[in-house]
Amino acid sequence: MRPTKTSAQLTFPWISENRPQTPLPKRIRSRSSIQHLRWPPKAGERVWFNSEKGVESGIVRRIRFGIVWVDYVLEDGRVVLDSEMLMSDGNASWRDPDTVSEEERQACVARIQAVHAAGKDLTDDPEALSDLGQYQVYIAVKQNRERTQEAFALKLPDPQDFRPA
Repeated sequence: MRPTKTSAQLTFPWISENRPQTPLPKRIRSRSSIQHLRWPPKAGERVWFNSEKGVESGIVRRIRFGIVWVDYVLEDGRVVLDSEMLMSDGNASWRDPDTVSEEERQACVARIQAVHAAGKDLTDDPEALSDLGQYQVYIAVKQNRERTQEAFALKLPDPQDFRPA
């Protein structure tokens, strides 16, 4: 037996279409009971995010504005990227590499070097690992922009125009 589709609802042969619809409880129907989530979260608030294990939650200890994206450091030491947050407003944007000052870039490198000089593995320090990832992305985006500007200045053909047919 195959399910049949009627209007916008999928029905199955073993479920009666004439079954009575149970009304939703008043507390679910009421819009006044829905709390609107504030974004971005503040320190001390609980947040939910995607991880390798599924959806997890944690309490924000502090918010770090990195050289590329925003990190949320949780009380248990985990670092969550802005793009992994379920509560986000969907406007997780990366910083323009030209807005990163030399002092910020050097501070990021210094934090990575300090963990390395201490003989610790970067994977054991989530904040240092995030700094490394941000620095790598920063360099890649900056170099890509420079290559694009050079190609535009030289009026080179766009590599995307030469796709195999």
